[in-house]
Amino acid sequence: MESVSPERIMQLMWAYVPPRALATALDLGMFTHIAHGRDTAAAVAAACDADPRAVRMILDLIAALGLLIKSGDRYALTPESEAYLVSDSERYMGPFVQHLELTWPAYGQLTEAVQHGRPPRVLNEEEVGEEFFVKLVPMIFPMTYPQACAAAEGLGLGNGTRGVTVLDVGAGTGAWSIAMLQRDPTARAIAVDWPPVLEVTRQFTQRFGVADRYEYVAGNLREVDYGEGTCDIAVLGHICHSEGEAQSKALFGRLHRALRPGGRLVIADMVPDDDRSGPMFPLIFAINMLVHTEEGDTFTFGEYTAWLKEAGFGEITTLENPGPSPLIVASR
Repeated sequence: MESVSPERIMQLMWAYVPPRALATALDLGMFTHIAHGRDTAAAVAAACDADPRAVRMILDLIAALGLLIKSGDRYALTPESEAYLVSDSERYMGPFVQHLELTWPAYGQLTEAVQHGRPPRVLNEEEVGEEFFVKLVPMIFPMTYPQACAAAEGLGLGNGTRGVTVLDVGAGTGAWSIAMLQRDPTARAIAVDWPPVLEVTRQFTQRFGVADRYEYVAGNLREVDYGEGTCDIAVLGHICHSEGEAQSKALFGRLHRALRPGGRLVIADMVPDDDRSGPMFPLIFAINMLVHTEEGDTFTFGEYTAWLKEAGFGEITTLENPGPSPLIVASR
């Protein structure tokens, strides 16, 4: 009889510890201290005013996870941690990792959500969502902006395609449209989001020097009138997973009308394989939607293709980018 081991089950039981340890290391700036030459647990502890024994435990685990290199009692950064986990890096993703704090509480009620099919609280409804997304969207900017830059380049903005109007639906920080306006100095954008979130959008568009080319439309993305033939590019940047099937289909129809002939709809999301056997992250994120939305899920490329064709879109392709899944581009 083949022997089996409970090791994998035991690791899964404690799988919540690594992200919590990583967030703590970022809270205390451990990677940044190592980058600045404090390469022992004692030196890092002194720099972040923490207990040396506790710091050594955190650093040892992070080294075992492959995000640090340990030699004797000294720690060094890996290329990955140097690029993304040091606070003065242009690609710093600390806030994205730390947004775990906003989503963590709901998982304590996952069993109840599975039994009843409803989340403990609904984050994409206005009463709760405004406060939540004002905190969230700046945290996920480091993940979103590189994807947006890749999208702007892949769409040919600033080269053969100029002077476009970009409709940024559920704009958040405006990362998607900001990247597109940076590529095309003659482009303009319409940002749609709840009023408090649009204040965050304004901060980011001013920071990137494109605010004077924006129109800000306050409202619920399910209710805003997008008009007919008003834009050349429409963007749903990580929106569909929280909206669910019915609301996403409705959005596709309204955005098809809003696009001019030849216009393109860009969808960024976490897309599992058509048989939902992987990749792992989109399947994990589906659970995130279970505990935070009433209808949310992650959807396959086959599902998106069927819904987009039903809304009237023609060619549907994908565009590689640095995100968790390829972008979906549908042409009107």
